[in-house]
Amino acid sequence: MYKYRTRLNSSMLQNDKFRPLLTTSLNGSNRTVLFFQQKKRIRDLINDLNLIIGRIALCKISEVPSWKVIYPKVDFTLSCYSKPCTPVSTYRTLYLEHRELFSVYEPIVTDGSKSEYHVGSAVLSLSTAITDALPISASIYNAELHALRIAIEHISLSCSKKFIIYTDSLSALQSIVSLHSSSHPILLDITYALANHLKKKYIRFCGIPGHAGITGNELAD
Repeated sequence: MYKYRTRLNSSMLQNDKFRPLLTTSLNGSNRTVLFFQQKKRIRDLINDLNLIIGRIALCKISEVPSWKVIYPKVDFTLSCYSKPCTPVSTYRTLYLEHRELFSVYEPIVTDGSKSEYHVGSAVLSLSTAITDALPISASIYNAELHALRIAIEHISLSCSKKFIIYTDSLSALQSIVSLHSSSHPILLDITYALANHLKKKYIRFCGIPGHAGITGNELAD
């Protein structure tokens, strides 16, 4: 028996293909609990209802044991300033100083964006620009993580050894810090890549403020 919990949706419950499969009852939290009365493959149901679900990331168990997880260095230096109180010129100067400090690292800038009709990820390196569209249902957080995954895939194919990835998503960076405790499909992919394909690479992550006049970030956006 399958159980699906959702908010009461009269149009769904009255659907002539969906309704015969279910019985409904309201619980104490004013949510409807739906019970499938017969076996039916979810894919068949999706097709019957003409639902467009796009690309779906598969939930899986991490293939990397906790003691083999590689934690990349994450730098929040450029993100600790108060944006309303920090001039754009100051951010530009701080970024240039940071680039000089890590001049032997090849810079890669990532960005995720979401509008009313589009969701996408972008990666900008010295040699290439990569973009990818995501389903409209994807969150900005997923778009930012996907951009990081693309960057890591790009690094795995590069002959260079040292890279620094700049992103304006603090939430994505905080997730990178705690890779071992995440079950997010994209983070699991990143964990696997770092532990298996990138052992001989030196990768750093750095947070930067968005829309602060930093050239790479503006281009990626």
